[in-house]
Amino acid sequence: MTSAYRQAVADALSAVDGVTGYPKRPSVPKAGDAWPLVGSLDHAIGSHFMVSWRVVVVLPQQGEEAAMDFFDGAYAEIVDALLPVGFVTRIEPFALPINNGQLMAVEFTMNEQG
Repeated sequence: MTSAYRQAVADALSAVDGVTGYPKRPSVPKAGDAWPLVGSLDHAIGSHFMVSWRVVVVLPQQGEEAAMDFFDGAYAEIVDALLPVGFVTRIEPFALPINNGQLMAVEFTMNEQG
């Protein structure tokens, strides 16, 4: 769980058309922005922990149909792009809180590879 790993996730996300990966949440997230967050750390063997990550991808905000169209066209490519750095175990929509409301987003839950 390092800044180098966060950057590797951001680089993987940026390989997807319409997605811009960041190692941390941008100050003003917009459609296509994506970044990793630590989901949980589960105790493994000895002093090691298995890290579960949440990868947030902001969807277009021009209505539900635009958000669904983007998601339908991008989710498989995002999963494939993340494969070198993490194994996606779950994908679900959620509302991302921002200062003046919320943004439609989707969250990819993945386990760290390697």
